[in-house]
Amino acid sequence: MTSATNALGAAMLALAVGTAAAQVVPADAYDVGPPTLSCLITENSIGPLRIGMTLGEARKAWPEAKFERRAGLDELVELAVVVDRQTLVISDIGYDIPPGALPDKTVLRNLATYHPWCKDARGIGSGSLLSDAAAAYGGLVVIRKSDIEQREYASFKATSPRMHFRVDYTSIFYPESPRSTTAFKPEARLMGIEISAY
Repeated sequence: MTSATNALGAAMLALAVGTAAAQVVPADAYDVGPPTLSCLITENSIGPLRIGMTLGEARKAWPEAKFERRAGLDELVELAVVVDRQTLVISDIGYDIPPGALPDKTVLRNLATYHPWCKDARGIGSGSLLSDAAAAYGGLVVIRKSDIEQREYASFKATSPRMHFRVDYTSIFYPESPRSTTAFKPEARLMGIEISAY
């Protein structure tokens, strides 16, 4: 693992949680992480963590990981899953959680990764070119911009509706359709992949 990888993981996470400025990271900045790491993304899981799992089950499933409480937007509590000093997975776990607590009974209803060490079976993950993701998943359907956070999400023809592909603000929106597009810059990349129970 290199210092460049550490910096990259931190940069992608900072961008993911609210930095609206565009950021494009060169493809050769990414590596695959430690040889023992298994961080496969599916429609139901990231690494050994599954949607619907309790935090107690998650701790047992990924004993190498540290589970940290972090502050999200608007008092939302986030769970950060850290492996080898890298934040690999984030889960929004709710609002009504006592300060400092991370109860084992907490249910993981969503999982997200913005780290290039985690990829799906097609090799798609954070940092993948949007054009590669479109090719892997049967073609791009649309890129939509969220109303409040202005986040950009791409949908593809052959993906589960439970998977959400966040784009790095390199889509091209036109005045006649300010919230949806199929146009993007050649260097457009995925910031990360999010999965949910709904």
